[in-house]
Amino acid sequence: MAKAGAGVGRGYSVTSFYERQFLPRLIGCACGAKPIRRQRAKIVPRVRGRVLELGVGGGLNLAFYDPDRVDSVTGVDPSESLRYLAEDAPRPAGLTVEIVAGRA
Repeated sequence: MAKAGAGVGRGYSVTSFYERQFLPRLIGCACGAKPIRRQRAKIVPRVRGRVLELGVGGGLNLAFYDPDRVDSVTGVDPSESLRYLAEDAPRPAGLTVEIVAGRA
């Protein structure tokens, strides 16, 4: 059995495990639900210009941007795990996307 505080000071914490493993899946399930996807499909394609998406998460909106209307998308998120998902998220050809670390 692990002692209380085992791993502390060695780069391990419950928070980092939660942020790396649990949070991305929870956000993906909650934000990827069918009713929310339908709303994304209605709203996101209407955006135009340069887009700053605070809390880009796993990049679920990226697939809906119209590259003929959007010059570029900069997605900001504090979660490294979610930024990795956003980097690999589907998007239309020709859409310029930059994913960066940051907090709003």
